[in-house]
Amino acid sequence: VGHLEQDDDALALGKALTLHLANAYNADNDEAHSGMRLRALALGYDLCFSNATPAERALVRDEIILYIQKMVWSPGYQNFEVAPYLANHSAMFGAALGLAGIALQEETASAYLLDDALAMADRIVDNLLHHQFDPNGAYNEGVFYAAWTLKQLVYYFDARERFDGRAYADNPQFEAIESWFAYELSPAGGGRSFNLNDSPMLSAPM
Repeated sequence: VGHLEQDDDALALGKALTLHLANAYNADNDEAHSGMRLRALALGYDLCFSNATPAERALVRDEIILYIQKMVWSPGYQNFEVAPYLANHSAMFGAALGLAGIALQEETASAYLLDDALAMADRIVDNLLHHQFDPNGAYNEGVFYAAWTLKQLVYYFDARERFDGRAYADNPQFEAIESWFAYELSPAGGGRSFNLNDSPMLSAPM
C-alpha cells in the first residue's frame, strides 16, 4: 500500500512491524512460523527501510542472518528438503530463504550465507516439483495445500527472476498445475476431496 499509494505513513507502519518482528522474536525450530517471519523481515527490509537509520538497518540485517544460519545449518530444517518431510512447510521457509538471500545482496559481509540460502531455496523448489507436484499438475497434499504452497513461492519466483533471470514461473509444470486447479474447482466434480490431510472435516470443500 505504501508504494502503490505513495503513502509515507503506510511505509512507516511497515518499517515499525519489521522492527517489532526483529525485536520480539527469534529464529526457532518452528519451520512454519519462522518461515513466515523471515518472509516478513525480508520484504519489510526491502520495501520499507529507505529512510531507516544505519542502526535500524543493521538490526534487521543481523536478525535475517540469524534466521538464515538457523535454517541452512540445522538438521531439523535440512530434513524438510526431502521426503517424508518435504511439503508445504518446506515452501514456507524455503521461499523466505530465497527472498532473504536476494534482499541482503551487497549488504552483508556474510555473502557465503546468502549463497547457501539461495541454494537451499532452489533445492526445495526443485524437489517440490519432482516429488510433490505430479507432472500433470496434481499436488500430493491436495488442492488447499497446493494453493498455500504456491502462495509461499510466488514472491520468491518474481524476486528471483528480477534478480538473476531464473524464471521458475516459465516451467511448463506450473501450467499443468493451473489446469489441475481448474479441474478441482469444476462444479461437475462436486468439489469432492479425498485428501484427509487437506480437508479432514469436509468431503466437498470446494
